Amino acid sequence: MHAELDDTGRVSFSMTYAEAIAIREVISFADFDGVLPARDPAETEVVSRLLASLDGLIPELGSDAYSSVVDTAWREINASK
Repeated sequence: MHAELDDTGRVSFSMTYAEAIAIREVISFADFDGVLPARDPAETEVVSRLLASLDGLIPELGSDAYSSVVDTAWREINASK
């Protein structure tokens, strides 16, 4: 995973598909469990935008195949340690 800040103040992230799935999972489950902190509506908005962006990349989301995709992502990440 890599993050870069350019001269205009824009941040670009580069991550693997597995990392994108994992970050989506941790945010979604924290939100579902009611433990995702939101000190300001701006934080909630940014998290919502991030999830919407990631959700569009995961065609299996909401299908029976999704748990297998998550398991594969976790295995890939754990194997790369």
